Amino acid sequence: MKKIKDILLCAAVALGLGSCANEAPFSAENEGTGQLRTSALNVELKTEAPVVRSVETPDVKDFSVQFLKDGTTPVSVNGKYTMTYGELPEVVMLPVGDYKIEVSYGDNAQAAYDAPYYKGESEAFSIKLNELTDDISPVVCRLSNIKVSIIFDESLTNAMSDDSKVTVKVGESGLLVFDNAANKERVGYFRYDEGSHTLAANFIGNVEGEEVDETKTREDIQPGYHYQITFRLHNAGASDPGDVNPDDNGVKVDATVTVDDLTGDGNFNPDKGDQEGDEYLEDSDRPQQGDEPKDPDEPKDPVNPDDPKDPVEPKGPQITANEGIDLDGVNIAADGVVCELYVTSETGITDFTVRIDSNTLTPEELQGVGLPETLDLVNPDSSYLGNLQEFGFLDKATDEKSLKGKTEKTLTITPFLGLLNMLGAGEHKFHISVSDADGTTNIVLQLQTLGGE
Repeated sequence: MKKIKDILLCAAVALGLGSCANEAPFSAENEGTGQLRTSALNVELKTEAPVVRSVETPDVKDFSVQFLKDGTTPVSVNGKYTMTYGELPEVVMLPVGDYKIEVSYGDNAQAAYDAPYYKGESEAFSIKLNELTDDISPVVCRLSNIKVSIIFDESLTNAMSDDSKVTVKVGESGLLVFDNAANKERVGYFRYDEGSHTLAANFIGNVEGEEVDETKTREDIQPGYHYQITFRLHNAGASDPGDVNPDDNGVKVDATVTVDDLTGDGNFNPDKGDQEGDEYLEDSDRPQQGDEPKDPDEPKDPVNPDDPKDPVEPKGPQITANEGIDLDGVNIAADGVVCELYVTSETGITDFTVRIDSNTLTPEELQGVGLPETLDLVNPDSSYLGNLQEFGFLDKATDEKSLKGKTEKTLTITPFLGLLNMLGAGEHKFHISVSDADGTTNIVLQLQTLGGE
């Protein structure tokens, strides 16, 4: 572990990395300031009522707080851009201007077990020169990702093989597996990406001697809701709803979903597809990695309505690479290869994550050098911030703390290429997801190292 840590640190320090963005972070030391009384900041966590203290309802004192100038740019307080609610000083000094306060808890990973993400923000307020502000709207934090649990009905449990499993895919990139043993009691949390509202649950297993591979889907999923999907053995006729894999011996597997509102409002909204009871999920083809979501508003050809009349220009951030890097294929990470990704956004970045999937640079090895498996570059955990700068994901020269609101960014993967070669032959994928007000763009940068004698 020490060897890989030394290699990573040397690689990061040796390369001078920078962001294309010119926006520098604010500091209360370089312009006119005012004060904010933090006792006026009331943070409330809203979940389903009544609130029960558990792993899913953490104490608000552990929530992260950011002061955002003009609603987008983090401002440091006592040298920190992110503080917990419990460690806020009684009074903070801030540069004069308009602000919002953002409060959050969790990493908002693309997909993770037992990892709720709560978020809320204040209304806009102003800091005036040499004045004390103590009138701030309360910040109400709510569950902001999608909660999914899988239930295997006893009728199916008694009939299916021990290696049966359900793979749940939310949106384009979130993927978790629930099997009939270790993971069936776990709860999955998935990031909510604008414009990608489909949940697909793929059951694979042997049921009463017959192989079953069937996918059920749910549209219009929303953050703050719990989707409880129950798979059960069903021996009804082939015309019944929820019919799955209608083979000769009549074995069928059904899937139903119950939706719970966890936003704390207590109101079901039919427009969001909420149900007071179970409903059958729709049959669907098995989801494939890289499937494009269907756009119901896409114009159709009146002669052939199955074909689009006019292509729709992609919306959201644009991601390109330097010459020699193929974003649609596998790239050999040989010595001397330069790998850079160029990200642009017309409306400003709202979310930016990088998930490293490597058979040599494993999550355990990444933790050993102070990096998580999924790097959040908009709301980074303060404990990872220094290493994100050292490795070039955030610009160290300008003390960059977040990519929130940036309209361009150069992400340099080059430092990892030498490291990956030193670790030997392997396959490595960088799953990159970038969002703005117009949508979300997901790519997978595929690298391969060949190793040596």
